[in-house]
Amino acid sequence: MNSPYGITTPDEVINHPPTPTTLSSQGLPLYCPTSSNELWSSHPRVYLAIEKRGEITCPYCGTHYITEEENH
Repeated sequence: MNSPYGITTPDEVINHPPTPTTLSSQGLPLYCPTSSNELWSSHPRVYLAIEKRGEITCPYCGTHYITEEENH
């Protein structure tokens, strides 16, 4: 991290985007935050329609989800 405060800078996000979260069809319907998220990093639960495109980004936290089929 380039920031002395441990904060990710916009340049780091652009140059090193986070790894997408891959899920199978068994993980549907998709909602975020998932049960694996820490309570402190929660936001209101939203259901995300991933079925049509095979990928989607959470509008609250920016987590990018893709289905297993899209990851081949």
